[in-house]
Amino acid sequence: MKKFLTIAALAVLSASCNGNKDDSDSETEQPVKVASSVKNIPYNIIAQYPHDTSSYTEGLELYNGRLYESAGDYANSALQFGNLKTGKIEKQNKMGTDKIFGEGITILK
Repeated sequence: MKKFLTIAALAVLSASCNGNKDDSDSETEQPVKVASSVKNIPYNIIAQYPHDTSSYTEGLELYNGRLYESAGDYANSALQFGNLKTGKIEKQNKMGTDKIFGEGITILK
């Protein structure tokens, strides 16, 4: 089943911190200082593209108009690239075994 991969002008990452000491039995821990407010970073969705959501994506890069992806787990691991606009995989190289799998990718030179 194809769903849409959303590419945003700016990816927004947020984290939260809990300063409670409920998980610790240590009396020597110092309380964690928590910021009083977290700034919201605005972003705009500039496009949406189809993507096969059955793919267990580990690495994803857009380069020269193609979408490169390392995907899968163990025996299903593959390195593939495809058409960004259609979501169709143009070439795929299976590389996993029951003991190894692909973790991520990057474009070099």
